[in-house]
Amino acid sequence: MHLIMDFIVGISNGFAEIMSHKIRSLLSMIGIILGCASLVATMSIVENTLKEERRAFEDMGGINLVQVQRQEVPAEQADIASLSKGLTIDDAYSLRYSVPLIELISPQNWVSWENMRGKNGRGWFPVYGIFGDNIEMGKMEVEQGRSLCEMDMQTYSSVAVVGYEYVRLMFGPGENPIGKFVRIKGALYQIVGVLKEQIRMVNNKNVLRGKNRVIYIPITTAAMRYSGTRDTNIIYIKVADANYLSDAVMQIENTLNQTHNGIQDFTVKTAESELEKLKESELKKQLSLGGIALISLLVGGIGIMNVMLAAINERIREIGVRKALGARSIDIFIQFLAESVMISFLGGLFGMLLSIGLVYILRIPLDAPDMSVPLNAMIDALLFSLSIGIISGLYPSVRAALLDPITALRYE
Repeated sequence: MHLIMDFIVGISNGFAEIMSHKIRSLLSMIGIILGCASLVATMSIVENTLKEERRAFEDMGGINLVQVQRQEVPAEQADIASLSKGLTIDDAYSLRYSVPLIELISPQNWVSWENMRGKNGRGWFPVYGIFGDNIEMGKMEVEQGRSLCEMDMQTYSSVAVVGYEYVRLMFGPGENPIGKFVRIKGALYQIVGVLKEQIRMVNNKNVLRGKNRVIYIPITTAAMRYSGTRDTNIIYIKVADANYLSDAVMQIENTLNQTHNGIQDFTVKTAESELEKLKESELKKQLSLGGIALISLLVGGIGIMNVMLAAINERIREIGVRKALGARSIDIFIQFLAESVMISFLGGLFGMLLSIGLVYILRIPLDAPDMSVPLNAMIDALLFSLSIGIISGLYPSVRAALLDPITALRYE
C-alpha cells in the first residue's frame, strides 16, 4: 500500500516536472506520439482491408459453400471409367433429394459471351445455365419479375434473368424489361427477372460489377440446345448449417459414389481451406504492419530514456538533497519511473488523438468512407506505450536510485 501511495505521489511529481520543462517533455514524447499514431492508423487500415476480404469471402458463399467438380479418373480406374456418366445435371437432382443438409444447390455451365448493343451503349455479357438456387447462393436478389424456377428446368423454357447492367444498356429510363427478349446464340429468351444492382466501392471501383453483367438461363435448356448432353463441370452447394459441414460432405460423397458406380471422376471441395488461407493472410498483415509501427514505439522509448538520463544529470544535486533529508532509494526510483510512465502515457493519449485524424484523412485516398479506429487498437497502442515507458524508465530510475548522497551533494 505504501508503494502505491509513493507511486501516486511520483505521478504527481512527474506531471509537475513535465509541466515545468514543457519543451523537453514534448521532445521526449514525439517518438511515442508518432509511434502510437502509426500503430493505431496501421491497425485501422489493416482492419478495413481484412473486412473487405471477409466480405469477399462471404460473397463467394462463406464457409457453408461446397463445390463438386469434375476431375480426371484415377489411373487405377481408367479401364472401368465408362461405368460412370461423369458429373451431370442429374447428379444435382440426386443430391438435392438425397442429402437433407443441403439448403441450396445449382450446377453451372458457361454458355457464351454475347455482345449486346442497346439504347445506351454496347457491352459483353457472359451467359450461364443454372438452377434458380444459384442466384440466392451468389447473394443476389431479383428486383423485378421472378427468378428461374423448377418448372423452367422441367419444361426447357426459353426464359432469362438478366443483370442490372444489361437493363441499363439496353432499355430507356422507365422502360419495363420484363417480357422483352434477349438474343443468345441466335435464339430468343424472354426476360422474366432483373437482378438488383450490386455495389461495393473499393479504390473507386465497384468490385461487384461482374454480378451486374450476367445473363442466366435454365441449365436444362442450355444443355439441350447447345451441348446436347447433361454434363456439367461444377455443382455449387450451400450447406444449411456450417456445424454439420463434414457430415454434409460425407453424404454428398456417398451419394455421388452410388450414382457414379464408385468411379472417382469428381472431387468435393469446401471453403475451409480458403478460410484458413484468409486467416493466415490476416495474421501476416497484422504482424508485419503492426511490427513496423511497434518499431516506431521502441524508437520513442529510446528517446524517453535519453531524456530521462539527461534529466538525472541535471538533478543529481536534488537527488542528494532528498536522500540527505531521508528519502529512500526506492522513493527516488519510483519518482523517476513514474515520470517516465507519465511521459509515455501522455504521448500515447496524444498519439491516439492524432491517429483519429490520420484515419479520417486516409478515408479519402483509400476510398473507405466507413473506415474507423478500432477500440482494441487504441487500447493496445496505449498499453504498448505504457510498457515502453516502464522499460525505458527502468535504467534511468535505477541509476538515480543508486546515486551516493554524499557524491550527489558535492556535484556541481
